[in-house]
Amino acid sequence: MVVDPTGRYLLAALRALGRRYAVLAGNLANAHTPGYVRADVDFGATLRALWEEAPADGVPSEGVAFVRWDGTEVDPELEAVEIARTGLQMMALTTVLGAKLEMLRSAILEGRR
Repeated sequence: MVVDPTGRYLLAALRALGRRYAVLAGNLANAHTPGYVRADVDFGATLRALWEEAPADGVPSEGVAFVRWDGTEVDPELEAVEIARTGLQMMALTTVLGAKLEMLRSAILEGRR
């Protein structure tokens, strides 16, 4: 368990990206469901909420620019792009968290000498 504020923030950001990934995957899975309303997790708003300790969940997206003939608001290509973007953000945060943990490990090992 990472106990410092930075580590907690990084882990919370990874959880938020995980929620966004799940919501986007649900959108893609329902791309051909008539009347399906697209949802998203605003990652920036979620990070701001983390500072304020308020949860931000998946909510219907605003300003939908794409509506199919059957009323579905999901553009499969856009969802694929957003899923890829979210995956890249998760990889970046994981890299930062890994570097932080490595610094802590090094500090602990140096302290033993």
